[in-house]
Amino acid sequence: MLEETWQPDAPAVARARTSLSTGWEDENLPAPVVSGNHWTLAARGLQLRYGRDARWYPYRARSGTWWPAGPPAHDPALALAELLGD
Repeated sequence: MLEETWQPDAPAVARARTSLSTGWEDENLPAPVVSGNHWTLAARGLQLRYGRDARWYPYRARSGTWWPAGPPAHDPALALAELLGD
């Protein structure tokens, strides 16, 4: 399910952008590169994947491959916080 790239609807994308921009105002995080449901912060080796179940799944790059890195969250800012807290 999470390996397939698909295009979330516009309201879901807008909510995610708002959540990430307001949730990380004080941080100097680069804007993610968005490809369908995959939101990547390549410089940090982090990725969030939006599932068809409306949850965000955190991934971390290891040896050139994306690996699940924690529990899903309904808010992408929370999923990202889990990754940054590791």
